[in-house]
Amino acid sequence: DKLGIRASSTCPVLLDDVRVPASAVLGEVGAGYRYAIEILNEGRVGIGAQMVGLAQGALDRTLPYLHERRQFGTPLIEFQAVAHEAADRGRAGRAGAAGV
Repeated sequence: DKLGIRASSTCPVLLDDVRVPASAVLGEVGAGYRYAIEILNEGRVGIGAQMVGLAQGALDRTLPYLHERRQFGTPLIEFQAVAHEAADRGRAGRAGAAGV
């Protein structure tokens, strides 16, 4: 089960002893690895954007909880370490969005 990316289906593909007729070859013979890496590199931007959205969604769910949940009679968000961590997560999310 993929964390947060259930709309993107993936599955293993096994090709053992496959013969492809010359008329069905796409691109240059022997360059398949290079083609695959180029395609994967192009997809990395989309994956980065998905992860930024996933992180933002987690933060959006966490912040109300930190305000509602109380420990020792005090909302969690009022504890300095918790507030710093929440702020750091927000900053990291914005930095990630700027990089995508």
